[in-house]
Amino acid sequence: AATKELITLSSAHFDSAKADALLDGRPPEDVPRDALPWLDQLLQQPQWRELIYSLHAQHVGSTFVHLALLRLFQSGHAVEARSRVQGANAVASLGGSSVRHLLDSLPELLAARLACAPGA
Repeated sequence: AATKELITLSSAHFDSAKADALLDGRPPEDVPRDALPWLDQLLQQPQWRELIYSLHAQHVGSTFVHLALLRLFQSGHAVEARSRVQGANAVASLGGSSVRHLLDSLPELLAARLACAPGA
């Protein structure tokens, strides 16, 4: 119940300028992996990932939200994130090229496909 309330408050009071300031003016691709370790912990939980997808729809230009999506793509949630992020340009911009994303997420895509295949 407390997590749900925190997510509701975070969504209602999200300030993209303040969130973007956490990156010190760096583009998401230049933020070290060990920066903002709490973000990676939150992104492991489905309800917080849902918040990021919702924030992306509302704050498309936010570099903080872009970083969160980039981390989702890099942390084993590429299939889920790709299905939730609208627009091919948005997906491609998360790593520089859609080909790179395809290759990076190929093992996960194949595993998801095989899990749904009859007789697998």
